[in-house]
Order: sequence, then C-alpha cells, then structure tokens
Amino acid sequence: MVLTSVSCVPNPVVEGRDVRFAVAGAGIESVRVKVFTLSGQLVFDSGWREGSTFQWGLYDMNGQVVSNGVYLYVVSAKGVDGGVQTGDLGKLLVLR
Repeated sequence: MVLTSVSCVPNPVVEGRDVRFAVAGAGIESVRVKVFTLSGQLVFDSGWREGSTFQWGLYDMNGQVVSNGVYLYVVSAKGVDGGVQTGDLGKLLVLR
C-alpha cells in the first residue's frame, strides 16, 4: 500500500457540521481519523472505517459537539496487504 495524500475539507469550518477526511493512494482498504486538542488530548477516534474517506460530524467521544478552536488531526490508512501508513499531523480550524 502507498499513501500519497491526505485531505481535510472544509478547513477552516465556518458553516455546517461535517468535515470530510480523504486519503489517496494505491491499495487502500480502510481509514482511521484521530482528532486532538492543541494540548494533545484525544477528542475523537473514528476507529478503522472501510474505504478511503471518513465524514466527521464535529463531535467528541461523548457525542458532544466540539467547541470553536484549533484541533490537530492525524489520518492513517490500512492497505489490502495489512500495512498501515500514517499521514502528517494536520491542523483544523473550527469557527462556526
């Protein structure tokens, strides 16, 4: 498996309640998104989801809508061969 890119759209979030994370590459079977506060506290973990995209509804692990602010995210991809690659740490701005 080869992970070639990770995207997060829209960024910044100024309207709406969803952010779409997508990975591109060859042989991708599933994706996992983790979102953190700037201090490193885990806000959300999608777990492994089939496909190359994940739609996040801007809620935390308790189902509460996240506050406005800057969040860090990391997206990992699992290949059909079982290999896992993780993209670079990204920033997401929420301003609703």
